[in-house]
Amino acid sequence: MRISLEDELGRVEKQLIEYALQTVVCVKSKTAKLLGTTRSVIHYKMQKSITLILAACF
Repeated sequence: MRISLEDELGRVEKQLIEYALQTVVCVKSKTAKLLGTTRSVIHYKMQKSITLILAACF
C-alpha cells in the first residue's frame, strides 16, 4: 500500500480548517487569524473544497 504525502497533508489541512471554521462560527478572518494565515488563503481553500463550507458552516 502506498500513502501519498500530498493527499495526507491535504486531509489534515482540511480537518484543521473545518475545526477552525466551526470554532469561530464561519468567520473567515477569525479562522485565518486562528490558523496563522490570511483570509484570502482560507477563502481559496474553501473554494477548492465545497465540503469545507458544508461541513463547517451548516
